[in-house]
Amino acid sequence: SQSCLRTETSVMLHLYPEKVRKAEIRDFDTPFEQFKPYLLHEKTSAIQGSPGNQGYPSYASMAKGRRLVSLMNNHALEWLLENTH
Repeated sequence: SQSCLRTETSVMLHLYPEKVRKAEIRDFDTPFEQFKPYLLHEKTSAIQGSPGNQGYPSYASMAKGRRLVSLMNNHALEWLLENTH
């Protein structure tokens, strides 16, 4: 199964907590030197042992998600107010 990173998981915990499969959340970190070829698109194969993410989704929280959604809404509203008349 695949999981998201801390930010995406936090947003989902805020918006759709019933859809987050908490028991399947797995942190996974690859040392930079091993991960660098993926950043440079030199490698595309799956990283051994990866659940489909890089990072720490276990650090996610509903409170972080609420704050992130609020920031996104405020930013979108500001943009709309500045760019539409």
